This record gives sequence, C-alpha cells and structure tokens, in this order.
Amino acid sequence: MKRKEILSYLFYFVLAWLAIAGQMAFFGSLGRFWAAFNPLLAILVLMVTITDFKKAIFFALACGLILDIFSSLPFGLYLAVFFATVLVLEILFLNFFTSREFYPLMIMGALAVVFYNLFFLLILGALYLLGATEAMVAVSYWQNFLYQLISTTIFLLVIFSVSYRISKVFKPIFLKP
Repeated sequence: MKRKEILSYLFYFVLAWLAIAGQMAFFGSLGRFWAAFNPLLAILVLMVTITDFKKAIFFALACGLILDIFSSLPFGLYLAVFFATVLVLEILFLNFFTSREFYPLMIMGALAVVFYNLFFLLILGALYLLGATEAMVAVSYWQNFLYQLISTTIFLLVIFSVSYRISKVFKPIFLKP
C-alpha cells in the first residue's frame, strides 16, 4: 500500500469515529426526529456513489466495528448489518442506479435505510431465536424507522444541493447547459 492510500483509509476510519460521535452526542440530543437520523448510512450512500468499492466497504466495516464496541447487542451484529448493506448498495448502484443524479441518490438513500433496518431485524431475530440475545425491538421502532427514512433523504437532499452548486461530482458529464 502506498502512503496516500493508507492516509485515505485512516481518513475514513476517523470519519467513521466522528460520524458515530455526532450521531450519539449531537443528533441524539435534538429530539425524536433527528435522534433517529443515521449519518453513517448517508455517508455510506455517498461513498458508494462517489468513491470506489474498497473504500466504501472499509468505511462500512469500520462503522460496524466501532458500533459493536460501544453496543450492548451481540458483537458482530452491526458489522454484519453494515457489511450486508454496503454489498446491496453496491450491487444496486452498479446495476440499476448508475448515474450520479438527484433521483438515483434519493432512492439509494431510502433503500439504504430499508435494507439496513431489514438486515438489523433479520440478524437480531435470528440471534434471538438461537438464544444468543434477549434484545427485542421496541414498539416505537417503526416510528423511528420512518423518521430515519425521512431524515436521511433530507440530509442527502441538502448534500446533493450543496455539492451540485460547488462541485462537478453529481453533474452529468454528457449534458451541457
């Protein structure tokens, strides 16, 4: 590995730490709507659409590992959930949402939330059935899911709008105004 590549992976690891700290400390204190916001999924969607797959999978694994360290749930749950989510997002991006435009980004953000929660519920349910955990989801889980879906798409909308104005990352290459 080259020095530049090692520094980029270190950057993504620090980004994962900062996003998790922001999620726990900042967004958790803003009320029910923004407490459900998952910046890790929004960053993961942006990484799948902008960077290469190795960096996106590294970010997903770093997020899963850090969350597993701080979580009281069985170790490896978040690691498996983020790994499965980034795989599905990459497959969807390569096969269906190949452009870096507004609608594919919003759909990818919504699908990231759906698949993240689906994998979380499936793996947690399987661990519960195997007797590995006593954790269950609360009744308000579906309301938090809806809040997470809305807040993630709002965040991606803001990021898209800002980057569309100041950068060429999300602009179509073949069209000229």
